[in-house]
Amino acid sequence: MGLSEPFKTSLRRQAFAFLCSTVAVACAAANAQPAPAEAAPSSDEPAPFETLEAAMARVEALPGWRTASARLKMCGTCHSFDENVQKPMGPNLHSVFGRARGKSEFPNYSDDYAALEGVWDYEALDALLLEPRSVSQRSLMSGQPPVRDEEVRQAMIEYLKALQSSSN
Repeated sequence: MGLSEPFKTSLRRQAFAFLCSTVAVACAAANAQPAPAEAAPSSDEPAPFETLEAAMARVEALPGWRTASARLKMCGTCHSFDENVQKPMGPNLHSVFGRARGKSEFPNYSDDYAALEGVWDYEALDALLLEPRSVSQRSLMSGQPPVRDEEVRQAMIEYLKALQSSSN
């Protein structure tokens, strides 16, 4: 079943608007001061009782954070990071770390995603970001560009883990 022309047009407009905002973010990031190095190593478990502010300070200190923040803005085209907002194009990414794969309240999972086993842990998210087509050939995610830089993937995953701190 294909997408309707009005829907495709809407997607193209959203993609163009997003591209424009991404270019603006990239230009701003190029002029920003570098973030301090030496962040705590990643683990599969969020720090217990870590505040959102402490979690974000830890994430923003990661070497790949500037590029990761621009890539996360791309994710925001289809996904929401706010626990109270659901976009129609993709599942909410708030508290995605540790959640069962393909099993959230999002009603529009592709068959590939709905059939996934396990949880979104560090390894699963890393694999998805490195090669979106490895998870599904038939979802909108399969058309996303891979995140080849390991530091950027780590910063993106640490950000997703940090969002859980706002739920504690």
